Amino acid sequence: MDDDAEVRRSLSVLLRALQFRPMLWKDGRAFLRRLPEVPSGCVLLDLRMPGVDGLALQKELGAFSETFPIVMISGHADMAKAAQSLRGGARAFLSKPFTRQDLCDAVLNAFSWKNDVHARFRMGEVAREKFAKLDERESALLRIFANGQSEQTASYLLNLTMDEVDLCRENIFKKFEVDRMENAVRIFFEGNAVFSEGDHLGDPRFDSMLFSCK
Repeated sequence: MDDDAEVRRSLSVLLRALQFRPMLWKDGRAFLRRLPEVPSGCVLLDLRMPGVDGLALQKELGAFSETFPIVMISGHADMAKAAQSLRGGARAFLSKPFTRQDLCDAVLNAFSWKNDVHARFRMGEVAREKFAKLDERESALLRIFANGQSEQTASYLLNLTMDEVDLCRENIFKKFEVDRMENAVRIFFEGNAVFSEGDHLGDPRFDSMLFSCK
């Protein structure tokens, strides 16, 4: 779903080459009007669209999240928007430019999550195992990014230089086996999804510090 016809065409060609069967929509309202007729599947959604933007449409689709898992795409996003979307249940957040493999992995992950309840639990368990590999500074940094805050905020809150923030981020990437912070944040929320309310990944001492800085 994208208001740019050329982007819709390009993504359609790519998805068909990957053996998917895309349906094209130019805006969120058109999609919502036809929702009862649309077969279940992954929603590839542009963050910025006129009328109903990606985050607003994601919110409206909340009751259908298991039927229509979302992969958000943006060329203008910051970490705050990515974290907001992922916290809201998006299965991936792809910042342009992304590769064909990035798109394929994100869509396959969304379908696996949609079609297999046990797969969802396994994803949560894997996320917990990965999070357990982080040291205290790394887990604190990830929680700051998951709260949508910037590198500068992380540097201030954790009393780290920007070089130390970069090093912690690279360590997170290695331990999580990802190459984008958006993917690390997605794994963070996957891990949290297997807990009951009030029980979270990581050190609870960071909770009040992070959320008081929104």
